[in-house]
Amino acid sequence: SEKQIKRDFAMGTAIVNLQFGIDRPNQLGDEGVTVVSRCIATGCPWVTTLWLSTNDITPAGAKVLGEGLAMSQSVTELSVANNPIKSDGLAALVAAVAGTECPLAKLDITTCQVIRLPFELCDLEDLKVIVLEDNNILFPQREVISRGITATIDFLQRTRETQSPPKTPQVDSSLSAGRQRRKLLPELDQVPHPMDDWRHSRNQHQDSFASMDSSLLLAGSVTGQGGGEKPKVFGTGWHSTLPTMDPVALSWKQDKKR
Repeated sequence: SEKQIKRDFAMGTAIVNLQFGIDRPNQLGDEGVTVVSRCIATGCPWVTTLWLSTNDITPAGAKVLGEGLAMSQSVTELSVANNPIKSDGLAALVAAVAGTECPLAKLDITTCQVIRLPFELCDLEDLKVIVLEDNNILFPQREVISRGITATIDFLQRTRETQSPPKTPQVDSSLSAGRQRRKLLPELDQVPHPMDDWRHSRNQHQDSFASMDSSLLLAGSVTGQGGGEKPKVFGTGWHSTLPTMDPVALSWKQDKKR
């Protein structure tokens, strides 16, 4: 219970043993480890060793625990053995502690379902011992881990430095824009101008009309055959911002007056 956890921290002993067992028949779980995290963060500078084995702590609980340890300046040993914190939980815990004043020197993650060690282990400056038993660790390789913690940390450091984010393919924006325009509109030299038939039938057009939006003209089609048939423009309709006189019609009017 919460009261019992607080009482254990208030006893003033350097070792706080909250391992599940005969003396503690109830596992802490994520809810109980949240109380532990608060106790560490709000004081208890006498606590140097924290044993939390077999308490059904999940990755979420490991992250909360790490946030509490980040506020501690005294905890040097932590055991979360036999808890399913997995690789994500270990990474979250270590990332929370890395770069803080927590002097964590020993970390026991025996049987925690960890398959990958996080790069943030390199940032735990005081770490001297890490217990990895009964974990099917795939990264780093067994050959590296078997050489000890110094070789393991060096390997993680070198790998992190050589890694780079995947490169995004560079696309020429002008080419991309060109391709997009060709999808929207056909090439101009392949489309008959909508005004061609109209100019040939000027005898039937004595009055000026509003200028047509070029985008609508290109999007529409003209079905005009013969000089006397009126061209048909398929689109959303005429669009005009300022009426203009067609130069062909104007020339025809001037010739007629003469």
